[in-house]
Amino acid sequence: MTDYASFTVTNCERVGSVLIVDVTLKNKTKETLRNVYVSVNSMSDDLGSQYSYHYNRVSVNSGEYSGYKTFSVLAGETASLRFKIPDFDTTNKATKFNLSFACKLPSADVEGDVMGANLDITDNRVISNGAQTPDNGLEIEVLGTSYDKTEGLAYLKFSVKNVTGEDITSFSLGPNNFSDDTGTVSSYHYNRIAVGTDYSSATYTSSVTRSIAAGETVTYICKLPDLSKTATRISGSVGCSTGSYVLVDDRIRFYDIPLN
Repeated sequence: MTDYASFTVTNCERVGSVLIVDVTLKNKTKETLRNVYVSVNSMSDDLGSQYSYHYNRVSVNSGEYSGYKTFSVLAGETASLRFKIPDFDTTNKATKFNLSFACKLPSADVEGDVMGANLDITDNRVISNGAQTPDNGLEIEVLGTSYDKTEGLAYLKFSVKNVTGEDITSFSLGPNNFSDDTGTVSSYHYNRIAVGTDYSSATYTSSVTRSIAAGETVTYICKLPDLSKTATRISGSVGCSTGSYVLVDDRIRFYDIPLN
Protein backbone atom coordinates (compact mmCIF):
# COMPACT_ATOMS: atom_id res chain seq x y z
CA MET A 1 0.00 0.00 0.00
CA THR A 2 2.88 2.38 0.73
CA ASP A 3 3.73 2.42 -2.99
CA TYR A 4 0.46 4.26 -3.57
CA ALA A 5 -0.19 6.27 -0.40
CA SER A 6 1.69 7.54 2.62
CA PHE A 7 0.23 8.04 6.09
CA THR A 8 1.61 10.58 8.58
CA VAL A 9 0.34 11.08 12.14
CA THR A 10 0.34 14.82 12.84
CA ASN A 11 -1.40 14.94 16.21
CA CYS A 12 -2.49 12.65 19.05
CA GLU A 13 -4.24 14.76 21.67
CA ARG A 14 -6.80 14.60 24.45
CA VAL A 15 -9.73 17.02 24.11
CA GLY A 16 -12.39 16.82 26.80
CA SER A 17 -13.15 13.13 27.36
CA VAL A 18 -12.03 12.24 23.84
CA LEU A 19 -8.73 11.29 22.21
CA ILE A 20 -8.24 12.59 18.68
CA VAL A 21 -5.58 11.35 16.27
CA ASP A 22 -4.93 13.32 13.09
CA VAL A 23 -3.48 11.49 10.09
CA THR A 24 -2.54 12.88 6.68
CA LEU A 25 -3.04 10.53 3.72
CA LYS A 26 -1.02 11.51 0.64
CA ASN A 27 -1.65 10.13 -2.83
CA LYS A 28 1.81 9.17 -4.17
CA THR A 29 0.57 8.16 -7.62
CA LYS A 30 0.00 10.16 -10.80
CA GLU A 31 -3.66 9.17 -10.88
CA THR A 32 -6.67 10.00 -8.71
CA LEU A 33 -7.23 7.46 -5.96
CA ARG A 34 -10.98 6.95 -6.23
CA ASN A 35 -13.32 5.49 -3.61
CA VAL A 36 -10.66 5.31 -0.91
CA TYR A 37 -12.26 3.44 1.97
CA VAL A 38 -11.17 3.98 5.59
CA SER A 39 -12.80 2.28 8.58
CA VAL A 40 -11.94 2.21 12.28
CA ASN A 41 -10.54 -0.82 14.07
CA SER A 42 -10.35 -1.52 17.77
CA MET A 43 -7.45 0.33 19.39
CA SER A 44 -5.55 0.37 22.71
CA ASP A 45 -3.39 2.43 25.04
CA ASP A 46 -0.25 1.63 27.02
CA LEU A 47 -2.31 0.69 30.09
CA GLY A 48 -3.85 -2.19 28.17
CA SER A 49 -7.27 -0.58 27.82
CA GLN A 50 -9.13 -1.51 24.67
CA TYR A 51 -11.33 0.85 22.66
CA SER A 52 -13.84 -1.00 20.51
CA TYR A 53 -14.40 -0.26 16.83
CA HIS A 54 -18.11 -0.11 17.68
CA TYR A 55 -17.55 3.36 19.20
CA ASN A 56 -14.45 4.75 17.45
CA ARG A 57 -15.13 7.22 14.66
CA VAL A 58 -13.33 8.86 11.71
CA SER A 59 -13.87 12.08 9.76
CA VAL A 60 -12.34 13.27 6.49
CA ASN A 61 -11.37 16.88 5.79
CA SER A 62 -13.27 18.19 8.86
CA GLY A 63 -16.52 16.47 7.93
CA GLU A 64 -18.95 14.52 10.10
CA TYR A 65 -17.80 11.46 12.08
CA SER A 66 -18.82 7.87 11.31
CA GLY A 67 -17.39 4.38 11.53
CA TYR A 68 -16.11 4.50 7.95
CA LYS A 69 -15.59 6.95 5.10
CA THR A 70 -15.30 6.73 1.32
CA PHE A 71 -13.59 9.56 -0.57
CA SER A 72 -11.17 10.34 -3.41
CA VAL A 73 -7.72 11.94 -3.40
CA LEU A 74 -6.28 13.69 -6.45
CA ALA A 75 -2.80 12.81 -7.71
CA GLY A 76 -0.18 14.29 -5.41
CA GLU A 77 -2.81 15.72 -3.06
CA THR A 78 -3.59 14.90 0.59
CA ALA A 79 -6.66 14.11 2.70
CA SER A 80 -6.93 14.87 6.39
CA LEU A 81 -8.23 12.02 8.55
CA ARG A 82 -9.27 12.55 12.16
CA PHE A 83 -9.94 9.57 14.41
CA LYS A 84 -12.05 10.08 17.54
CA ILE A 85 -11.88 7.68 20.48
CA PRO A 86 -14.65 8.53 22.99
CA ASP A 87 -14.49 8.09 26.78
CA PHE A 88 -10.74 7.74 26.59
CA ASP A 89 -8.76 6.65 29.66
CA THR A 90 -10.77 7.94 32.62
CA THR A 91 -7.70 7.43 34.84
CA ASN A 92 -5.81 10.13 32.90
CA LYS A 93 -2.67 7.98 33.18
CA ALA A 94 -2.21 6.72 29.61
CA THR A 95 0.77 8.24 27.80
CA LYS A 96 0.89 6.13 24.61
CA PHE A 97 -1.73 5.10 22.07
CA ASN A 98 -1.89 2.36 19.45
CA LEU A 99 -3.79 3.48 16.35
CA SER A 100 -5.29 0.99 13.90
CA PHE A 101 -7.57 1.43 10.91
CA ALA A 102 -8.41 -0.40 7.71
CA CYS A 103 -7.78 1.19 4.33
CA LYS A 104 -8.75 0.08 0.82
CA LEU A 105 -7.50 1.69 -2.39
CA PRO A 106 -9.77 0.10 -5.03
CA SER A 107 -8.23 1.95 -7.97
CA ALA A 108 -4.82 0.50 -6.99
CA ASP A 109 -6.35 -2.85 -5.99
CA VAL A 110 -4.70 -2.87 -2.55
CA GLU A 111 -6.01 -2.98 1.01
CA GLY A 112 -4.74 -3.55 4.52
CA ASP A 113 -4.54 -2.27 8.08
CA VAL A 114 -2.60 0.89 8.91
CA MET A 115 -0.95 0.85 12.33
CA GLY A 116 0.57 3.56 14.48
CA ALA A 117 2.17 2.06 17.59
CA ASN A 118 3.15 3.88 20.79
CA LEU A 119 2.01 7.32 19.70
CA ASP A 120 2.79 9.98 22.31
CA ILE A 121 -0.38 11.45 23.79
CA THR A 122 -0.47 15.23 24.14
CA ASP A 123 -2.63 16.61 26.94
CA ASN A 124 -3.02 20.38 26.76
CA ARG A 125 -6.47 20.38 28.31
CA VAL A 126 -7.14 23.42 30.42
CA ILE A 127 -9.75 23.43 33.16
CA SER A 128 -10.42 27.16 33.37
CA ASN A 129 -11.99 28.02 36.70
CA GLY A 130 -13.57 24.57 36.79
CA ALA A 131 -14.75 24.38 33.15
CA GLN A 132 -13.38 22.13 30.42
CA THR A 133 -14.05 22.90 26.76
CA PRO A 134 -15.38 20.21 24.38
CA ASP A 135 -13.37 21.65 21.49
CA ASN A 136 -10.30 23.85 21.07
CA GLY A 137 -12.43 26.18 18.97
CA LEU A 138 -14.53 27.13 22.00
CA GLU A 139 -13.43 29.00 25.12
CA ILE A 140 -15.54 28.33 28.23
CA GLU A 141 -15.47 30.57 31.29
CA VAL A 142 -17.38 30.17 34.56
CA LEU A 143 -18.83 33.56 35.51
CA GLY A 144 -20.36 32.68 38.86
CA THR A 145 -23.09 30.86 40.76
CA SER A 146 -26.08 31.74 42.89
CA TYR A 147 -27.40 29.30 45.49
CA ASP A 148 -30.65 29.31 47.43
CA LYS A 149 -29.92 26.90 50.29
CA THR A 150 -33.49 26.90 51.55
CA GLU A 151 -34.71 25.56 48.20
CA GLY A 152 -31.63 23.57 47.19
CA LEU A 153 -31.66 25.55 43.94
CA ALA A 154 -28.43 26.55 42.17
CA TYR A 155 -27.74 28.76 39.17
CA LEU A 156 -24.53 28.36 37.17
CA LYS A 157 -23.53 31.19 34.83
CA PHE A 158 -20.91 30.62 32.13
CA SER A 159 -19.84 32.02 28.78
CA VAL A 160 -18.94 30.40 25.45
CA LYS A 161 -16.62 32.23 23.05
CA ASN A 162 -16.35 31.12 19.43
CA VAL A 163 -12.67 31.15 18.44
CA THR A 164 -13.02 28.76 15.49
CA GLY A 165 -12.62 31.59 12.98
CA GLU A 166 -16.01 30.80 11.42
CA ASP A 167 -19.66 31.31 12.31
CA ILE A 168 -21.31 28.40 14.12
CA THR A 169 -24.95 27.81 13.26
CA SER A 170 -27.53 26.02 15.40
CA PHE A 171 -25.33 25.79 18.47
CA SER A 172 -27.43 23.84 20.99
CA LEU A 173 -26.87 23.40 24.72
CA GLY A 174 -28.81 21.32 27.24
CA PRO A 175 -27.83 20.49 30.83
CA ASN A 176 -27.17 16.88 31.84
CA ASN A 177 -27.06 15.58 35.42
CA PHE A 178 -25.22 17.68 38.00
CA SER A 179 -24.25 16.52 41.46
CA ASP A 180 -23.09 18.32 44.58
CA ASP A 181 -20.36 17.48 47.07
CA THR A 182 -22.82 15.53 49.24
CA GLY A 183 -23.63 13.15 46.38
CA THR A 184 -27.08 14.60 45.72
CA VAL A 185 -28.01 14.62 42.03
CA SER A 186 -29.84 17.36 40.14
CA SER A 187 -31.44 15.36 37.32
CA TYR A 188 -31.34 16.36 33.68
CA HIS A 189 -35.10 15.76 33.66
CA TYR A 190 -35.56 18.94 35.67
CA ASN A 191 -32.43 20.98 34.89
CA ARG A 192 -32.95 23.99 32.65
CA ILE A 193 -30.83 26.49 30.68
CA ALA A 194 -31.22 30.02 29.34
CA VAL A 195 -29.34 32.61 27.31
CA GLY A 196 -28.86 35.72 29.43
CA THR A 197 -27.02 37.33 32.30
CA ASP A 198 -29.71 37.84 34.96
CA TYR A 199 -30.69 34.81 37.04
CA SER A 200 -34.22 35.96 37.85
CA SER A 201 -35.37 37.37 34.50
CA ALA A 202 -33.97 34.69 32.18
CA THR A 203 -36.36 32.35 30.36
CA TYR A 204 -35.40 28.76 31.15
CA THR A 205 -36.00 25.74 28.88
CA SER A 206 -34.61 22.22 28.61
CA SER A 207 -32.28 23.33 25.80
CA VAL A 208 -31.39 26.45 23.82
CA THR A 209 -30.25 26.84 20.23
CA ARG A 210 -28.75 29.88 18.54
CA SER A 211 -25.93 30.80 16.19
CA ILE A 212 -22.62 32.18 17.46
CA ALA A 213 -20.65 34.41 15.11
CA ALA A 214 -16.89 34.10 14.81
CA GLY A 215 -15.35 35.89 17.79
CA GLU A 216 -18.70 36.27 19.59
CA THR A 217 -19.21 35.45 23.28
CA VAL A 218 -22.59 34.27 24.58
CA THR A 219 -23.57 33.97 28.24
CA TYR A 220 -25.70 31.09 29.52
CA ILE A 221 -27.29 30.20 32.86
CA CYS A 222 -28.14 26.70 34.08
CA LYS A 223 -30.92 26.27 36.65
CA LEU A 224 -30.26 23.23 38.84
CA PRO A 225 -32.91 22.20 41.42
CA ASP A 226 -33.08 19.50 44.11
CA LEU A 227 -29.55 19.87 45.49
CA SER A 228 -28.63 19.36 49.13
CA LYS A 229 -29.20 22.32 51.44
CA THR A 230 -25.66 21.79 52.75
CA ALA A 231 -23.97 21.62 49.34
CA THR A 232 -20.90 23.80 48.73
CA ARG A 233 -19.78 22.64 45.24
CA ILE A 234 -21.30 21.19 42.08
CA SER A 235 -19.99 19.16 39.14
CA GLY A 236 -21.69 18.08 35.94
CA SER A 237 -21.92 18.65 32.21
CA VAL A 238 -23.89 20.42 29.52
CA GLY A 239 -24.49 18.60 26.25
CA CYS A 240 -23.65 20.48 23.07
CA SER A 241 -24.11 20.09 19.33
CA THR A 242 -23.96 22.31 16.24
CA GLY A 243 -25.44 22.45 12.77
CA SER A 244 -22.27 23.48 10.97
CA TYR A 245 -19.08 22.99 12.98
CA VAL A 246 -18.03 19.47 13.97
CA LEU A 247 -17.24 19.39 17.69
CA VAL A 248 -14.63 16.99 19.07
CA ASP A 249 -16.53 16.21 22.30
CA ASP A 250 -20.25 16.56 22.94
CA ARG A 251 -20.18 17.99 26.47
CA ILE A 252 -18.96 21.04 28.35
CA ARG A 253 -17.76 19.67 31.68
CA PHE A 254 -17.73 21.47 35.02
CA TYR A 255 -15.70 20.33 38.02
CA ASP A 256 -16.10 21.39 41.67
CA ILE A 257 -17.68 24.79 41.02
CA PRO A 258 -18.13 26.68 44.34
CA LEU A 259 -21.70 27.62 45.27
CA ASN A 260 -22.15 31.20 46.45
